[in-house]
Amino acid sequence: MISKNASSLLRKSFNFKILGVVLLIAFLASCKSPEPPAQLSQIERLAKSINYKCPFMVDPDTRMDSVFFPNDTTFQYDYTLIKVDQEDVDIRGLTTFIGSQLLETVQTSSTMQVHRDSKLNLVFNYRDRKGDFVTQIVIKPEHYQ
Repeated sequence: MISKNASSLLRKSFNFKILGVVLLIAFLASCKSPEPPAQLSQIERLAKSINYKCPFMVDPDTRMDSVFFPNDTTFQYDYTLIKVDQEDVDIRGLTTFIGSQLLETVQTSSTMQVHRDSKLNLVFNYRDRKGDFVTQIVIKPEHYQ
């Protein structure tokens, strides 16, 4: 368990990280990369375009490892918190904080419009620096519509 001061600093740090993720998604959506085959859906092309760049650092503490479009209703983002050990994090507080930031981004960001239009379940998985699972945040269409 981390102290209240450390927890507050961690939350402030994650606020900037979420902003970085939002800016990164906007950047990726606007980037030109090798064009995936035309028969793929817009969402499948987006996933392939992002994965072409993975892994990459979103901010000094967060690495985007991959995205998946496992079915017609789900888009998954996988991240690693490279300076975090699962046992040292207030997982509930972290999940609540990041979840509220992600929901706001999904609801308002123009770069997330394709996700909203497709009414996708958005899954955000976070692992620690050792690869251990930290948290999963799921945002469903009924949360952002």
